[in-house]
Amino acid sequence: MKIKLLVVAVVFLLVGAFAGFLWAGQRFRQLEVSKSVDFAAQAAMDARTLKLLRSNQITNAVEDLEGRMDSTVSALAAWDHLTDKQNRLRRDKWLKTVKAYHQNYPVKGEDAEAINAFLAKIPDFNQITTNAAPQ
Repeated sequence: MKIKLLVVAVVFLLVGAFAGFLWAGQRFRQLEVSKSVDFAAQAAMDARTLKLLRSNQITNAVEDLEGRMDSTVSALAAWDHLTDKQNRLRRDKWLKTVKAYHQNYPVKGEDAEAINAFLAKIPDFNQITTNAAPQ
């Protein structure tokens, strides 16, 4: 009798785990953004900025580009704890330009404090080592 109950409990556990994995997989697929959608959004944002530049709305174009750059840096700041050392070195090599830009033109907006704190961890131009180059 005890073995029968144990077998029934194990079967229910396996069926429940399988159903849970199916449900979680479905939820993750719904949250996933396809690369084609990401590239299409990037192209649309580029087109908007180009339109502003061609219509001589330079200030609006600069604000548009700064907003997009700061959104990206804000996301990188949120994911910073997940980045391993090798990728951090490669990422920081690119972000040194963003840091230099914001040293001349301060961050504006609601994420300014988080972005500034994140960029403070990025080495300056002369602190990037040659072994940090992408391979």
